Amino acid sequence: MSGDERFWAAGCGAVVAGAILASGKYANIVDLPVAEIMNSLRKLVEKARKVVRTGARTAEDVLNAFIRDNYGSFVVLRVDPERRELLAHLGTGQAIDQSITRNKVMGRVEHQVSKIGHVEFFIEEQVLKAHCVAMSFGYDRFRQQISNVPGYVVQFMRKDMMARTKGPQMRVRAMSITRPITPDDDFEILPVERS
Repeated sequence: MSGDERFWAAGCGAVVAGAILASGKYANIVDLPVAEIMNSLRKLVEKARKVVRTGARTAEDVLNAFIRDNYGSFVVLRVDPERRELLAHLGTGQAIDQSITRNKVMGRVEHQVSKIGHVEFFIEEQVLKAHCVAMSFGYDRFRQQISNVPGYVVQFMRKDMMARTKGPQMRVRAMSITRPITPDDDFEILPVERS
């Protein structure tokens, strides 16, 4: 068993030790079929390993959790298709103005602003590192995996999270993730104030 399976090992060991100690050789309480118990525990561990492998968290899972948990604090930009002007707001629909503080902004998302048919996310690296730690997912592993997702273009840059809005300048080190918009995307369209 690996170190990640230490709790399973402890539980299995306790069951086997209990069966041995309860036997006629020691406590003389009950004789249990120790070999059969061990075979059952082995099958249980093998089944649990399969479940864990299929449920392993990926960098995309970590990214999706970050976006889901913090979307209300994202600066959202999209082009108004009728007026061909840029609309900017927070993910909650709140207007962006000079009163927005740095701790209210967790990222930025641009819907078809720089590239038609694509959505681009900008996430401050420091905030993303903290999120990875909270999810027990190494940041270096996150960077490697997210860079290898088909269709994703990942870059690292300094980005003003409030560029092209009425908010104050917020220049940070950010990870940019650009991906094509798919038919499965269901971006919520909120009423927004013009920027």
